[in-house]
Amino acid sequence: MTPFRSFAAAVRLAPADADAEANLASALNQADRTAEALPHFEAAVQLNPRPRRHSSVSRTPLLSLRRPVEALAHFTAAPKTHELDADSQCNFGVALFQAGRVPEAIASYRGALRLQPDLAKAHYNLGNAHIRTGALADALAAYREAVRCQPDYLPARANLGNALLLSGHAAEAITEYEAALRLRPDDTTLRANLARARALAK
Repeated sequence: MTPFRSFAAAVRLAPADADAEANLASALNQADRTAEALPHFEAAVQLNPRPRRHSSVSRTPLLSLRRPVEALAHFTAAPKTHELDADSQCNFGVALFQAGRVPEAIASYRGALRLQPDLAKAHYNLGNAHIRTGALADALAAYREAVRCQPDYLPARANLGNALLLSGHAAEAITEYEAALRLRPDDTTLRANLARARALAK
């Protein structure tokens, strides 16, 4: 029996077991069956409303499904934001960003980085927030840090290339697009951006 089927069987045998629901939800989420995972995460919260359960609901399916208002409600039920770990702080920032609360999202990403300075996704998300506010130099710095912390972080490489291109540094953008294409050779958007950067660099 596969682990996924084992978790589903455990839920059938013990429908009031919060851990069984949470395990099944995590397995579904990891299999990219996010919409199916959400009811099981929520069932786990109902059965045992520990702060970590609320954080799991908010940072996994709800953010993936771009339902930030509901995600923020779960964060409110979790510990005070200053007590969240770096990963949860970062995901809290994503929920705030999705809700259009960009300055608060920036503060949350910075809080995550105070706890874990090498958290690549926090640098990346901070870069996205700076792009939204028009702070291109700050976005460049954040994307560079994301790539430094995790060189194979494809979205950070791609967005660093985009930010470099926007700021008039086409030659540097080419380097980042080429690095990103080594990670995903069949990405047509990256190829189009690389061609544009090469044309501008001539």
